Amino acid sequence: MPDNVRPMNVPIISADQVQSNLMMEECIEAMQELYTNEGSSMSKQPRRIVTAIDSDSVVLTMPAFSRNLGLFAVKIVTEFKKNPEKYSLPIQGGLTVLMNSKNSEILAMLDSPAITAIRTGAVAGLATKILSRANSRSIGSIGSGQQAKTMLEAVCSVRRSIKSAKVYSRNQDNSKRFASEMEKKLGLSIEAVPDRKLATKDADILNVATNSASPVISWEDIMPDTHINSVGTLPDRRELDLETVIRSQLYVDTKEGVLSEAGDVLYAINSGRMEATSIKGDLFELVADPGKFSRTNEPQVTLFKSVGFALQDIYAGAHVYRNIFRRKSDNS
Repeated sequence: MPDNVRPMNVPIISADQVQSNLMMEECIEAMQELYTNEGSSMSKQPRRIVTAIDSDSVVLTMPAFSRNLGLFAVKIVTEFKKNPEKYSLPIQGGLTVLMNSKNSEILAMLDSPAITAIRTGAVAGLATKILSRANSRSIGSIGSGQQAKTMLEAVCSVRRSIKSAKVYSRNQDNSKRFASEMEKKLGLSIEAVPDRKLATKDADILNVATNSASPVISWEDIMPDTHINSVGTLPDRRELDLETVIRSQLYVDTKEGVLSEAGDVLYAINSGRMEATSIKGDLFELVADPGKFSRTNEPQVTLFKSVGFALQDIYAGAHVYRNIFRRKSDNS
């Protein structure tokens, strides 16, 4: 190594450390803070870059800047579907680089999948708090991966009235593991069901967290007062059927993001059955004015569509970083 080059002493924060230092309730508060303070900065945020390595592999690069926190971040997310069978590696990977925007100091590198899972669940929880019925008692989960787990945890955090959940996955063993793990974690009655219609039946709240390119739920299976959270992303993916998108009252995390990246919404618009103006509002508007939406006595299906953006990672990552170094300081 040349004499004038010194290795960087940058903390690398693992998935376990992220999970230990970012509780769901805390992350929901962080997302509330973001949606309260960052509305005016969204138009200045860079667009994410999607790089397709091949038909089964994609890399997403997501930069963001928060003047409010004095932080800049670049998030790199990878999804390589053949990793488990070919290399015994996880499908998802990546890092988030957190920097001080005042002097460009690199503060930390955090595990991206862990941050993504928690903050995406927290955003769905925040939307659920505003859009779902306050007396909701049952949840249906389509999908049994890590994202489905954090969404279930977040919804239960904001709706203490929840008593039971049903989960469906194409792999029944995954559904059973999901039910067993989350039942212990949340103290909730959770049933793994063999048919997706059984998961949607009687669900007050429906979480959909898949990477499917074709719809996994149908409008005809949705109960009249259900609130739906859907976090499927990328323009070539469509986990919601057309009727669900156009007949629900649609709210989004950001209009720009959903209109450029949410395959189910783009399909509905391109079909001519829906216009961009059909979106009722975004989470910035809902947080600023919770009265913008109120449930009536008439049946209403609400849909929250989220594709995510890197400011969410900055706010979540900042809490992880502060918690770790605050505790280190307290123990020193």
